[in-house]
Amino acid sequence: MLACLLIDNFDDYLIEITELLAFYSYKWELGDSGEVYIDFDSIGDRIHVLIYELELQHGEIGARIGVAPTRLASFAAAHAATVEAPFFVSPAQLEEFLAEQSISYLPISDKIEERLRTLGLQTLGQVAHIDVRTLVNQFGRAGKLMSELSRGIDLAPLPSELQPVGADEGMRQMGIWDGREDVKTHRQPVPIAVVSDDAGYPRSLLFDHMEGIEIFITIVDIWTIENHWWSEQKTNCEYFEIIECGAEFTSILYKDLNHSKWYMFYR
Repeated sequence: MLACLLIDNFDDYLIEITELLAFYSYKWELGDSGEVYIDFDSIGDRIHVLIYELELQHGEIGARIGVAPTRLASFAAAHAATVEAPFFVSPAQLEEFLAEQSISYLPISDKIEERLRTLGLQTLGQVAHIDVRTLVNQFGRAGKLMSELSRGIDLAPLPSELQPVGADEGMRQMGIWDGREDVKTHRQPVPIAVVSDDAGYPRSLLFDHMEGIEIFITIVDIWTIENHWWSEQKTNCEYFEIIECGAEFTSILYKDLNHSKWYMFYR
């Protein structure tokens, strides 16, 4: 279970929040809309102690808590909560709860949300009833993500380590990770299956948990970096800045040439 903590003027308390979270829970993640996701199984009722310590320093901070099995559900639950009363969604309630929620909770661009509303889709329940292949054909990877989240599927675990392995220098060069242990700029690389063309360049991405789904990509830039070249642990990585079919922004794909494995992380 995940707890989503919404706090008014979140950035004003960012340093204190991250310090307290590091003490109370080893799994947590800052969101993009002034929220933080916490492993509720590890923090439990101590989340109220965390809020109490913040309010000792700053007074009333308007904290609201939503607890649910997925990020999206806990985010929606936190919006349904009040300062006095957290909102709890059990696994048995998840499907029914999500079905009633607005598509505005989906992590998608305004352009995609507008397209969904033009198609008459207003709730997550309506999105969940559409075949995933139809969504992928229309919106690329964003369509796959919408299908998963609206059905209560959240495959990305909360990070338990801050520093990515084998991608640090490439991330620095892209400005995604600047070397500080700053969770707000950190992105964890994710293993991914790739279909390559005859020249060995990536042509498309495969998703194991959805058989038959293949996302075609366009390569924008390519570069190679030898990490830790001075040591026995040196790694050679080939990086690709790509745009996925239906996407509006670029992502970074890289291949660990030492082990012939592909990874991906997002801006």
